[in-house]
Amino acid sequence: MKLFAAPSSGTSLTARSLSLCLPSTDTVYYYIYIYRYFLLGGRQVDGAHLYLNHAAIGEAITEAIKRGIPRSEMFITTKIYPSVYGEASAGTPYF
Repeated sequence: MKLFAAPSSGTSLTARSLSLCLPSTDTVYYYIYIYRYFLLGGRQVDGAHLYLNHAAIGEAITEAIKRGIPRSEMFITTKIYPSVYGEASAGTPYF
């Protein structure tokens, strides 16, 4: 199994990803799940505004960095509503 893909940018991207597709307000569950994934070698997380998991992803990233995992090795992708694009809405809380 190929573990890394080579995007056109020249960086390497893991072929394994953790996709969090269940909307939940249980941020503790998400945090533990993502944090353990990072500790076990995972590096790519996919979240979404709709799933209410951005805060938990951020907390897990912060804790993983404290444990020595370089932020430069982590790939985070997300999906957001069109209504939250742009500078005017960048600081608007939607949760």
